[in-house]
Amino acid sequence: MNRQSTPRSWHEALRGALLATFLLLAGVIFTLATQVAHAAPAAGTVIGNQATASYQDSGGTSRSATSNLVQTTVSQVKTFTLAAPGATTVSPGQTVYYPHTITNTGNGTDTYTLNAPVSSNFAATGTPHSGMVYYIDADGNGVPDNFTPIVTSGPIAANGQFKFVVAGTVPAGAAAGNTATITVSVSDTVVTTLTNIDTTTVANSSIQVTKAMSAASGPSPFTPITVTLSYTNSGTLAATNVELRDVIPANMTYIAGSGLWSVSGATPLTDALLGDPAGIAYDFGNTVGGRVTAVIATVNPGVSGTLTFQVGVNAGLAPQVISNTATFLTATQAVANTNTASYTVLQTAGVVADDNPLQAGDAVLDDVVTVPTASPGATVTFNNRIHNTGNGTDSFDIVLTGQANWPAGSTFSLFQSDGVTSLIDTNGNGTPDTGPVAAGATYTVVVKVTLPAVVGALPAAPYNLTKTATSRFNPATSDTVTDRLLAVTANTVDVTNNTARLDSLPAGTAVVGNAATTGFGTTGVAVITTNSVTPNPSSTTTTRFQVYVNNTSPVSDSYTMAATGVPAGWTVVFYANGSGACATVGAALPNTGTINAGANRLVCAEVTVPTTVSGQAAPGNYDLTISATSAVNPLVTDSKVDRVTVNFVHIVTLTPNNTQQTFPGGSVTYIHTISNTGNATETINYAGSCLTDSRSAQGWTSASYIDVNGNGTLEIGTDTLIVCGSTSDTLNVGQTKTIFVRVFAPGSAVAADPANVTTITATYNTGALTTFATDSTSVTDGLTLQKEQVAVSCAAAGPHAGYSAAAIPAGPATAPNQCIAYRIIATNTTAASINLVVINDVVPANTKMNYPCSGNGLAAPSVSPIGVIAGSTPINNTTGTVSANVGTLTSTQSTTLFFCVRIDP
Repeated sequence: MNRQSTPRSWHEALRGALLATFLLLAGVIFTLATQVAHAAPAAGTVIGNQATASYQDSGGTSRSATSNLVQTTVSQVKTFTLAAPGATTVSPGQTVYYPHTITNTGNGTDTYTLNAPVSSNFAATGTPHSGMVYYIDADGNGVPDNFTPIVTSGPIAANGQFKFVVAGTVPAGAAAGNTATITVSVSDTVVTTLTNIDTTTVANSSIQVTKAMSAASGPSPFTPITVTLSYTNSGTLAATNVELRDVIPANMTYIAGSGLWSVSGATPLTDALLGDPAGIAYDFGNTVGGRVTAVIATVNPGVSGTLTFQVGVNAGLAPQVISNTATFLTATQAVANTNTASYTVLQTAGVVADDNPLQAGDAVLDDVVTVPTASPGATVTFNNRIHNTGNGTDSFDIVLTGQANWPAGSTFSLFQSDGVTSLIDTNGNGTPDTGPVAAGATYTVVVKVTLPAVVGALPAAPYNLTKTATSRFNPATSDTVTDRLLAVTANTVDVTNNTARLDSLPAGTAVVGNAATTGFGTTGVAVITTNSVTPNPSSTTTTRFQVYVNNTSPVSDSYTMAATGVPAGWTVVFYANGSGACATVGAALPNTGTINAGANRLVCAEVTVPTTVSGQAAPGNYDLTISATSAVNPLVTDSKVDRVTVNFVHIVTLTPNNTQQTFPGGSVTYIHTISNTGNATETINYAGSCLTDSRSAQGWTSASYIDVNGNGTLEIGTDTLIVCGSTSDTLNVGQTKTIFVRVFAPGSAVAADPANVTTITATYNTGALTTFATDSTSVTDGLTLQKEQVAVSCAAAGPHAGYSAAAIPAGPATAPNQCIAYRIIATNTTAASINLVVINDVVPANTKMNYPCSGNGLAAPSVSPIGVIAGSTPINNTTGTVSANVGTLTSTQSTTLFFCVRIDP
């Protein structure tokens, strides 16, 4: 038949289409609402982070501090939905199937009980539906997958669905027009119960329609999917004007010319208003936009058929469930719904780890973050971009490999995008990760490599790190990016006499030093500078050499001065220049202090020639090698040969006395020289109280060692540990040895404490004589950070009680949409003011900033007692870095940063 013979007007059809469209939109809104609910972090997710701070100590040196780590475990919230109430018209004695869907809208797995269905009575018989039972309907086509009754859904993961039908048989004696209901009841494990009510109407002509899709899940895009509307007249009379309506759901597209009717076989149905085979009028979109409408003139009793058409899933869709319910009506049946058919857009994982956008110094987009050069002791920063190219929110585990190829002693650290907050494990698998990254978004992971201050033999450059980002959703999906340092800059130094280095040497020239007047030699032959002295038999004789230490490196450095080849009984002490060219000297100078790149410093090497017992000095030339060794890299050294003609006298000395600072819990190694400048071999004894600490009662400790190989470097396990009361040593005439004293500060020490004085004492000449040295150690400027947390009401303005650094376990207070208040206490533990104090903390993954519960009685994050934050703070309900510019903290002063976050709902 054609459309003009259809007794109902297209206006009525339009009204029906609008109703169907409303139902579809309601379903879409429901789906979106469900997706929003599922943004909550999964039960068991660990929310945690650390605060950091930067500041300048009283000497103007920039420093940083890190707080303890605090963690909160998200608890499970159980919510679900039950959809949807159904209605149908059937004949007496027919079995009806009503489809329903349970959707777990909570954040963890739950199991649901299908309570026994309850039916009202049909008027004609006074009896209810019989044989009521539940069956699984996994494909959602509205009919049982099998006929095994079920009473539970089994476990359903968060955002998962379970589809089932309730079956019931209408009594054979029910009369046309009778109605009865079936109440479907479902309970979760807490116990929340939801119900749907299905309505059955009895009629002599009864059309039933079910909907099915040829694919229940897959990617985006996907095509084609065949939609099948199956109809059956289970009544005793013919059904006329059977109208099937199906609005194409959002995110799907109708495939033109795909309509087929089982009665007309393979003959395609036209999408236009006219021209279909006899008995059907098929239309797509002309009557109601985006709706398939088919009117079948007559369906006789017991006759079944199908209407099929095809759709495609649109591209670029996030993971979601696309659900759709068709409607139908006849000349005698009101509009009714089919079952709901669904297509699940599956999440796909994708990740690209690269160097886009480029960081400073990296010139080429090539999946390699390149830093040209770095000096020993420097920290090299690599910004790696992790792009989520999947279609859903994902997190990415970050693993570094290749560390063994770097200079020995290098340390490697992972940080969040701000470059100061440690990258932590947010999902509990033991590997640090990015936290949730939205589809299409980019997250920057910062790698910092701190090179050792002392660099030995270097492995071949360049130095590569491989960072692998692995999807947590699909661990088979990963990508890598390379972090590359092209070279470690070599430090160089040149030692000269009398004149600073003013000219350049030819390539490959190996000149040791320079003459006083002619500058550098250019033949590769060492020029020896000679000082002549006349020994005094009754007193020591000294002579001074002008030693210029020239820093020929591209970076600043400092140098330890040393003299080797010193004859027995001699001493060489390095001094700062006093006046003139070492006419007078300043303080003793075992280290040059910092010398800028390309600059130099004059050091006065004072050689002391002692007398002998007879008072007569032995004649002859004595060559001393004066060296300057980099404090950054002891392999970088240069030396100069200076010659003196002297006599010698000896004495046993233990020098020098030292003063240095360290941090609480740190250590300092002092270097002492014990020298026998006498004329007899001495036995050096270390008595029972040879090593003492003035503040041992406060936890200060120390240990001393003899440098057995004379390399000037403490080598624990090789050098001899001095055990007071039992260790002795032999020191020959003129022999010099190095004694190391290592002092350990307790973690509780503060700058306000008095200095700890460590005294090392040695006896010789059978105990008749004593020599000793002292090392004075104090605690330098420092800032401590203590981070604490407490679960609070999101509406509570504070101040809050119960802050603690302890982890908060899963519980009602840690459910999604609950709040965590943080308190970060920064304390200046020094005796002097510290400046430019900035406290930083990051809103953790799976949370948003929440102003109402900030914690200090204010409506926004704050610091106390300074006041409202002067810095940057994420606005309410966003993420980002909380940065508090505190400024100056005087000695022992504390300040506290308060802010609060809401766990994502």
